[in-house]
Amino acid sequence: MDKSTQRSLRESIETLTDTVREVLRTNLPPEFIILDNVRVMHILKISKRKLALMRTQREIEYHPSEERIFFDPKTKKISSAKGQKKSKRSGKIYYTLRGLLNYIHRFTIKPIYEQLNFTE
Repeated sequence: MDKSTQRSLRESIETLTDTVREVLRTNLPPEFIILDNVRVMHILKISKRKLALMRTQREIEYHPSEERIFFDPKTKKISSAKGQKKSKRSGKIYYTLRGLLNYIHRFTIKPIYEQLNFTE
């Protein structure tokens, strides 16, 4: 593993550790900790497109908000309303910390030395 990969992995672990420490200070269970797109992308060190791909492949649990955002090209204004059918763009997407931890647990690859059985 080269140094840049090690540094990136170390930064990801530190970010996740900071998030876990923040959760422990709140004394809430992970299913009650809500994260947004930006926070999840920062924790996992992934792009917006990769996160969208993870959602479409159902790799990560997510919860879209009920609010819809509309853009009127004539007035060039953005408005929000609930329940309208001709939405151009949906509201924000949220994630629970429990869903994020489940994703990390499911897709973590164990090192080869943990899988080998050396007997002395």
